[in-house]
Amino acid sequence: MQEFLIMLKNVIMFVLLAIPGYIAVKTKLFKSSDSTILSKIVLYVAVPFFIISSTLNIDLNGEKLVKFLVFAIIFVIIIFALFFLSKPFAKDEKNAGEKGLLRFCIIFSNNGFLGLPLAEAIFGGSNPDVIAYLVVVNVVNNILLIVMGSYMISGEKKHISAKGILTSPVLIAFVIGIILNLIDINSLLPEVAIYSNYLKNLVTPLSMTILGMNFAGISILKLFKNKKVYYVSIIKLLIFPIIVMSILLIINIFAPIENSILMAVFIGLATPTASLATSLADRFNVGIENATLFVLGSTLFSVVSLPILYALLSLFL
Repeated sequence: MQEFLIMLKNVIMFVLLAIPGYIAVKTKLFKSSDSTILSKIVLYVAVPFFIISSTLNIDLNGEKLVKFLVFAIIFVIIIFALFFLSKPFAKDEKNAGEKGLLRFCIIFSNNGFLGLPLAEAIFGGSNPDVIAYLVVVNVVNNILLIVMGSYMISGEKKHISAKGILTSPVLIAFVIGIILNLIDINSLLPEVAIYSNYLKNLVTPLSMTILGMNFAGISILKLFKNKKVYYVSIIKLLIFPIIVMSILLIINIFAPIENSILMAVFIGLATPTASLATSLADRFNVGIENATLFVLGSTLFSVVSLPILYALLSLFL
């Protein structure tokens, strides 16, 4: 019960942070479309510095680097498994682009905007390893969602490129963070960590402001009347996380897995649909309205699903 309340309080707090953005649009201080500017700040400034800051706080050594690499490979396998598992769930979609969009929305999570700051609020002081592994999740997730997402929604392999992977802001930030950690920048120049923390703290308020602005730009009635929103949310927030975590818990019986790894995978999978879904849908002109509804609907329903699943998972850890 305590775990349920901890997660519930934090999720509700995050949702309440969306109110200023909602009010700003409803009072016509901003347009809903203005959120794209804030999204770029979060994606290219706040999240990279969140990753750098989190990486600097890791007690890094050769063993930890190996663990990160192994964990990254495991999470890539999980994403590819969900990629194939998602296919039958989209069989009723007639348009290829809509099929790809639906599959994208039930696979990829909003880790940068919600997962990382939520984990920081819950585990930042008690279990920093969760944050460290979730940073790895975020790096893998962001690379794959851009590369695979572009292919899934457009249906064209030309969008799969090495350039897209190597220029990913989160990958660059992770590499920089590892290098700074290895040269012990915290001792040589502690101001770097202070500077990173200032920008890292932009993630939560800006992300939630963006969410509020997007909510203000749609009809709440349309959100709740769209059956696909419930369908996507159930698969994304419940079915896929339960399947993956059940398998990992069974493996854990025979080959113990670090609790911090299990929790990082859980948050990496159980958070709402990646907000980048709307950008990709807009880029390829495929189901833009549905993409927005899937992101907002899954975010709203995660207020209930995240605390419940977190409490259930805690019973096994």
